[in-house]
Amino acid sequence: MSNNYLSHNEIIEAVRQGEIKIAYYTVEQASKLAERRYVKVDPSPLDDDIDKRIRAYFLSNVQPDSLTIHVGPYASVEDAKAKERRGQVEVRNGQTILNIAKTGRILLAAGEFSLIGSNEYIAVGKKIGASLCANVRNTDVGLSHISTIIDPTWEGKLQIGITNTTKVSKELEYLDALCIARFHRLSQEVPATVADKFRSERPHYGLDWWSVERDKGRSYFPVRKEYEENESGDRRNKAELR
Repeated sequence: MSNNYLSHNEIIEAVRQGEIKIAYYTVEQASKLAERRYVKVDPSPLDDDIDKRIRAYFLSNVQPDSLTIHVGPYASVEDAKAKERRGQVEVRNGQTILNIAKTGRILLAAGEFSLIGSNEYIAVGKKIGASLCANVRNTDVGLSHISTIIDPTWEGKLQIGITNTTKVSKELEYLDALCIARFHRLSQEVPATVADKFRSERPHYGLDWWSVERDKGRSYFPVRKEYEENESGDRRNKAELR
């Protein structure tokens, strides 16, 4: 059983106590941060300008009962030949990747599905979970969000499934609000055996954008092996696109 969603002040307190850890790839449209650096809620004489900017950005995105999650630097897209994407995508491990940080936006074609990575790296403890919910700004214009969860002991960037359900293209800009995270506290800690099994089954557990950029052999958006595209599936997809 779990309690209600954490309030604004409870989210901040959970970050203060280390039950929730949050790092950002980019803060306020500036260039990417050099490394993963977690939010520090309380000011310290040792803080540098980056610490201050990260803290201010975090506090500005804590809502009454949730935290805003933003469009991150990369997305996996379906239509590599779209006019707007010529020369802007790369193929890695069978995925067509759009660098949103470079282009400044992602334009989803009519009916297109995309996995969009979050600007946030989130780590939660054994008694904290979260629901990832759509925001009205996106659903009002026909961008359908596949709701998922953040399990206790999760650590990593988030990958959010978005589908353009309309007959015309829709645009999201870099660092736009992508969805919201509503945190809750469990009445008991998750058993270690359960947490270990969960981590072993999530290929994107612990993955951040810095490590993906350094290691060219890594997928931007890893999926479980049973869902990986095989040769016959690749041929089918190409035929459908034609």
